[in-house]
Amino acid sequence: MKSCTRRDIFLQIEPLNDYSPLAPLLCVRRYGRDCMFNEGKELGRIPAEEILQACVDALVYRGYLDPDYTTPNTAPLAREHH
Repeated sequence: MKSCTRRDIFLQIEPLNDYSPLAPLLCVRRYGRDCMFNEGKELGRIPAEEILQACVDALVYRGYLDPDYTTPNTAPLAREHH
């Protein structure tokens, strides 16, 4: 039987207030685009009011490499397959 290698995983629940999936980073132009160019979106941008209305409060699990939660684990959760 193979022996298992111990691997400690440190997860912390953290609040994520006023998160908008339409613009996850504020004031970043690559977010908030709308390719439909409908009425009110003639410039291909989602209006700020619509982005703010889509905001939600959420909880996220963040993984850390140490028990003091000072070094976040930035490795991807899944590998890319080409």
